[in-house]
Amino acid sequence: MKRTLFSLLAAALMATAPAGAGQMVPSKIGRVTLFSDQALVQRTASAVVDKGVTTLAVEIAPFRMDPDSVTARVTGQGEILSVQYRQIPVADSPREKIAGLEEKLRTLERSKRNLTDRRAALDRQNTFLDAFIDFSKVQVPKEIQTRLPNAEDLSRTLAFLDTGYAGIDAQRQEVDKAREELDRNIDSTRRELAALSRPGKKTRQAIEVMFRADQAQTLAIEAEYLAKNAFWKPVYKVSVPESLASAELTLFSQIRQKTGEDWKAIDLTVSSAIPLKGTRLPEPSSWVLDIPRIARNAARAMDGFSLKKSASMPETMAMAEPEAEDAVEADFAQAHGSREVLSFSYALPQPLDIASQDKETVLPLRTKTLTGHFSHFSVPRQQPLTFLVLDAESDGELLAGPLNVYFAGQYVGKTTLDEKRAGERFKLSLGADRNVRVKRERISDKVLETRFGTFDRNRTVRELAYRITAENLKQSAVTVNIIDSVPVSRTDRVQVKDLTISPEPTEEAYSGREGVLRWELVLAPGQHRTIDIRFAVVYPKDQPPPEL
Repeated sequence: MKRTLFSLLAAALMATAPAGAGQMVPSKIGRVTLFSDQALVQRTASAVVDKGVTTLAVEIAPFRMDPDSVTARVTGQGEILSVQYRQIPVADSPREKIAGLEEKLRTLERSKRNLTDRRAALDRQNTFLDAFIDFSKVQVPKEIQTRLPNAEDLSRTLAFLDTGYAGIDAQRQEVDKAREELDRNIDSTRRELAALSRPGKKTRQAIEVMFRADQAQTLAIEAEYLAKNAFWKPVYKVSVPESLASAELTLFSQIRQKTGEDWKAIDLTVSSAIPLKGTRLPEPSSWVLDIPRIARNAARAMDGFSLKKSASMPETMAMAEPEAEDAVEADFAQAHGSREVLSFSYALPQPLDIASQDKETVLPLRTKTLTGHFSHFSVPRQQPLTFLVLDAESDGELLAGPLNVYFAGQYVGKTTLDEKRAGERFKLSLGADRNVRVKRERISDKVLETRFGTFDRNRTVRELAYRITAENLKQSAVTVNIIDSVPVSRTDRVQVKDLTISPEPTEEAYSGREGVLRWELVLAPGQHRTIDIRFAVVYPKDQPPPEL
């Protein structure tokens, strides 16, 4: 047995091809590899051939695809002569198929009307039960005035209502599910009918394989092509227990495909690879320094201009309460991850059905335990809240994407996870903790007297003092990282003098920023600590710094 791969052969070999469109081979989609902006679709087929040259056409039906991406593998005795994308003309309008689709559409619409009538009948039954309850609210008190209903009558009434409502709700859900499936079938049938009924020249898309067989045999064919209008993007969920023992980070794939082909019972792999699209290597250029010569009015026009980043977030998943104290919460399914030279991919563990429609499908890929250090983080000059954060390390498989945060089983909010390199440390915000308070206040602000011979009368000396108070209201000790700033002058006309800080910061120039300080405080339960910052600023009397 030979297994060969071929993309294109010289046109000279085409001269040996028999006339006609070739044998149309039925196929099905068996595997899909989904990239960030397209999908590699693999179809499988089999065909019986005689000895000699045979042209086989594997029909495909995407709305948009890359003709240059088609490849095919053939398992059999012989050799591939060519593989190429074809648009095969349809000489006559397929009236029989159109008639069959029209009859199918009528049958589906009749079924939908029957389901609509059944749903209306169930609604009327539900209305009757509501009316029965409303009647009981009036009639039962009247009966109680003369005689008390016995326990058996009350039990039968309650059982009747309970069984009635439960049965109606179950049938409603069944009918609604059946109507949704019918709507999908009706929509698919209408699209197919419209495509066949559209005036103009009809064509069918196919991957054409020319094969020279050494003997009569059955061939196995695998044909591949890149289809457009399909993509996936990562979405994360982080779950943190109240004990802060660990953090579970789950990666989901948010999938949308509108290729025009429904994927049924496929093996799906999502990949971070970026297929080449005529990408060239970057050209190096000289690094030239010059003085900017932007006109003043152009510079003013740019004032206030900013770019706002937006992201589409998935809806929050509802958290169901356990039915019993000993119930075990199920884990998410795990995809099989593999790392390639330039990317990584996840193969989903079960066959999937993903219809071609404007609807998102969210599937779990991987859950991993983040190892790191929990602490609290506060920047009181900019934000009065204190946040619980996890300082963790990336394993190299973290793409950028939205992150849903759950703490002690409760949804607390959304944030964004940036792409991280392998081994890179990062902070995950787990929400505000109102039991750890950090407050910043100005406790002193005064202008000193300017006397002749002591200070320049054209300059102002202003003394300021700030106090930061950190308080732990929890029942356990916490570590709080407090970030604050002291003023830094960028001109000799403004001077910062007599700076005193108590206690001294743990880190100066935090994150490489001049004047930004970090204190790491450990607070016992109920403990509070203070940080005092004092300094004087000297500046021209007629030009006070606006930041003070």
